[in-house]
Amino acid sequence: MLRLKEKNVSLFGPARAEMVALQAKLKNAGAKTIFLDGAVSENFADLRIRVRRNQPASMETAMAAIRKKVSHHLHGAVNFAVAPQIESFLATPPEEWREALDQIADLAWANRSQVGKMLEVGGGAIVNVTHTGDSALGKFVRDAVEDLTDSIRREYGKNLMRMTCIEISDGADWIERVISAIEDPEPRRF
Repeated sequence: MLRLKEKNVSLFGPARAEMVALQAKLKNAGAKTIFLDGAVSENFADLRIRVRRNQPASMETAMAAIRKKVSHHLHGAVNFAVAPQIESFLATPPEEWREALDQIADLAWANRSQVGKMLEVGGGAIVNVTHTGDSALGKFVRDAVEDLTDSIRREYGKNLMRMTCIEISDGADWIERVISAIEDPEPRRF
């Protein structure tokens, strides 16, 4: 974990409890955390930048703000996508499907902005984390995020971009896998 000391790592997405747990571990490892959202208290991270959902320009503005407000570039980014644990495909309300589609779109725009900014300074690591379960909606979200991650890895892996996708399971070791993926110079799929 010494490789995270003084590194800038952003956290983005709707998984609040998971983000708090990960942020604590990152801080213990010496990383500086940047929270991209507006729904959590200002004491949550070293830096908090508001990002409006479903507005791609908002993420671009956030990436520009990171460059202005931190002494170094963004070294790592962790993006979350979650899905409700609804058993039946037909029982899933339309608003839950809309929320899932919005999360996938937000995560894609986050990745686009993060890859662009990291490539400007020689690369970095992006970890997309899903917490979806085995419902039809959950599998849809997980597969979409995994496919997006793989596509970006294939296109930009040669440019020192490390892309990893991790599914949160019942065990607590997902945090260690995220930290390892940020530290590790080789992309891995968990």
